[in-house]
Amino acid sequence: MSSLVKIVNGMIKKSFGRNFFGNHDPIIDPLCMDQIRGPELKYISRRTWLPIPFLWEDYEMIGEFQKKDGSRMMVKEQYAESAKKYARLYEQAYGKKAEIILVKPVEHEGRYTLEVTDKINFDPVKGK
Repeated sequence: MSSLVKIVNGMIKKSFGRNFFGNHDPIIDPLCMDQIRGPELKYISRRTWLPIPFLWEDYEMIGEFQKKDGSRMMVKEQYAESAKKYARLYEQAYGKKAEIILVKPVEHEGRYTLEVTDKINFDPVKGK
């Protein structure tokens, strides 16, 4: 795991909580769904605990990094305050603003899509 991932995961824990991390990389195994932490920033997830023997952990994906340096994330709108705290920590550490895209799931004809509800620190020229 790179030092960037370690630093960003530390900021994720400080802003979202201790069971959150930003390098979640689900891998499909022929026998089961194996949830691992990958070598780079990818999905932002919260580890939860199941009351079922042998299946102690589960993961809820709450967002994803859209830039590998952690400077842009898309996250569920209910985590807006945590994302803003992350953006402040990121700017302190790296001297540039982190862009936050807040989304909510919207059902349409039995399928879910993500609707953007707000953008924080988002430069429309750079943020294509």
